[in-house]
Amino acid sequence: MSEYAKVQRSALKFKGIGDISAGKKKKKKDKESKQRLEQAVASQNEEEEKSKNAYVDKRTPAQMAFDKMQEKRVSYCSVAIKEA
Repeated sequence: MSEYAKVQRSALKFKGIGDISAGKKKKKKDKESKQRLEQAVASQNEEEEKSKNAYVDKRTPAQMAFDKMQEKRVSYCSVAIKEA
């Protein structure tokens, strides 16, 4: 109990309340930062639209070679059928 007797007995001190501080000041936002943010969002939207419109071939080189050989076989068979 003697440890508690040594402790200072005063009211709690809250930040922002009282004579010393008038409260926390808010930072002013720059107009430039807003414009940069808007430009970044706009450029991302444009890139997404371009990527949606453009078809991207996701096949591997082996798959492309396989399809090419299949087309050759089909064209060769159709020529052979016409001659017969």
